[in-house]
This record gives sequence, C-alpha cells and structure tokens, in this order.
Amino acid sequence: INNSLITPLGKLRMAMDLLIPAKKSGEEESLAQFVRRRLGKEVLEKNAEPLVAGVHAGAPENMSLKSTFPRFMEMENQYGGLIRGMLKRKKQYLNDRKGVRSKPPYTMFMTLKGGLAELINALTARLKPNAILAGQRVVNVKKTGHNANASPPQYCLNLANGNSLQAQAVIMATPSFIAAELLKGLDQFLTSDLNSIPYVSTATVSLAYQRKDVLHPLEGFGFVIPRLEKRKIMASTWSSIKFANRAPKNKLLLRCFLGGAGNNHLSLLSEGEIVSIAREELHDIMDIKTEPLFTRVFRWEKSMPQYTIGHGEKLQRINERLSYHPGLFLAGSAYKGIGISDCIKSGKQAAGEALEFLCF
Repeated sequence: INNSLITPLGKLRMAMDLLIPAKKSGEEESLAQFVRRRLGKEVLEKNAEPLVAGVHAGAPENMSLKSTFPRFMEMENQYGGLIRGMLKRKKQYLNDRKGVRSKPPYTMFMTLKGGLAELINALTARLKPNAILAGQRVVNVKKTGHNANASPPQYCLNLANGNSLQAQAVIMATPSFIAAELLKGLDQFLTSDLNSIPYVSTATVSLAYQRKDVLHPLEGFGFVIPRLEKRKIMASTWSSIKFANRAPKNKLLLRCFLGGAGNNHLSLLSEGEIVSIAREELHDIMDIKTEPLFTRVFRWEKSMPQYTIGHGEKLQRINERLSYHPGLFLAGSAYKGIGISDCIKSGKQAAGEALEFLCF
C-alpha cells in the first residue's frame, strides 16, 4: 500500500491477516471487533470507521458484521482471511473476463440526471390515476371480522380523515418505528421488535461556490473523516464533481454531512448553526474562505436504521410473528439493507410475496 495514511507498523499489522487463523467461535462480532482482529486498530480508525460513518451514519463498535458486511465473514470462512480472499476473487474475476470484449469504463457513482425524483415520477406515471392516495395518512391497521385470526384475514386501514380502506394484503414500507405505531393494537410482540431497531438522525448542507474561488484541486469525489479527528462533519461530497449536471459551468456544489451515531444532536441545531459548522470545517480542511453563493440545509430525522448486534435474530422473531398475520408484509431499509438498490429489492420481494398470497 503506497500511501501515507497508514503507518509502516499499521501496514505490517494489516499483513498479519495472512497469518491469523479464521475465527472458530460462532459468537456474533461487531464490525469493529472483526476489523481490529484481522487488520488492526489503525485500519479500523482510519479506514473502516470513517467509511461506515459516511455510509451508515453508524459506529462500528455497535454494528453487526453479519447484518452489514456479510461478505467479510464469507471471505474469512472460505479463504481464511480478507487479503487471501480478495486476491483469489480478483484472480477469478480476471479469468472470467478473458476473451470478453471490454466495456467502456464507468464510475460506481451513478444517479439519475434529473435527480432521484425521476424514479418515483416514472413509477407513478405507470400506475392508474386513482392507484395512489397522496396525503392520506394511515392512523392504524387492524384485522376485521368476527374472527380476526381467521385465514385469510381482512385488514382495515383507518385514515386520519375518518375514512377507512379494506385490504386482504398490506405492505408496510415505512420505517420500523412507524410500522410499530400503526400495528400496536395488532401484535405487541411484533411491535416490540420493530421498535427495538434503533435509528439515528442526520443533516446535510449543500453549499455553492464560484469554481475560481476554491483553490483545492478537487481530485476525487470528496472525503470522509475519522472520528479520532474530532470534527463536527462526518464527510463531504463534491456533488458537481461526482455527478454531471449538478452545477452550471464554472460553479461548484459541495455537500457536508452531520449527525449520525454519537453526534445526533448536531442534526438538530438551527440551520444557521449547521451552515456555520460546515463553513468552518471546509475552511480548515479545504481552505475555502469565500462566502457561498447559497446554502441549503436538509434534515433527516430518524432516517438511518442501525443494524446492531443481534439484528439477524431480531429479524427472525419479526418473521415468526408475521406468520401469524397472513397478508401482512414489511419492506424498506430497516431490515436487510439501507441502500436504494437494497430497498428496491426489498419492495419487489414484498410485492411478489403479496401477489403470491392473493393468488393462492
């Protein structure tokens, strides 16, 4: 590794991964325990922790390795370690690519040209005009009929305006604590586990500048910050460098992230305080001294579910309780992945299961 981020001793400790035997115990590990055991404390503090904070807004000490990075476990179990596993997977990839015409290179950072709202608008356009009841808040979900435990049950969705909807199948794609609130009169054991999935809050602030006023070379797409630096922002994305069509020519759009595990309070500050924090950090880190052309603050309260130790067992209990409620399905970021692709997969799976249930 030819860089100065990790010290020579830290690199030597990383290489010890080749000699450390695979873990035999079946006891669940946190991400921090795993990285510290295989690669050392320095890699945890300078690589794993800031990357995890930037993506999951979480703390590695609490995160379940099995639920967040199962591939690390697979590599250790299959190859005996991370370095050996990565080398073998790279070799396999190169072998698989032999004789295959190379495709044009593309970045792993992709989005929709007009923003992610394009995805929702495209889906909405394909539905029947009355298929969506926008702005109709559901108050609770109950089983109806004289025998609420009958199979298949009928569900009643009571709305805030006093109306109600009847359904044989219900997919709840809300945060788990919202699902728990809606179902609290239905199953106390299910709602207890749904409520036990922790969430953290984050905030982002976007700042626009004249490109000429930012002297930083901007080689890359942004940066993440180790917790040991004791900064108030977790990361910064150089939005108009990372994605095309995000700023006019000769302009620059940056985004800073605050809050997350251990710093939830920062996301609750006033907009002025959040902007001041972002400007101070960008001044120290990137030497940006000029006034931004404009700023925009967005808060994401209780938006990031945390897959802590025991998350897998929690999902097993939730699925067991769902078996008592045929036609009720859960989807979303609270369960098996927080990314957009994970949520799409979760939604498609729930929709497939609902259709199968209705057609059975």
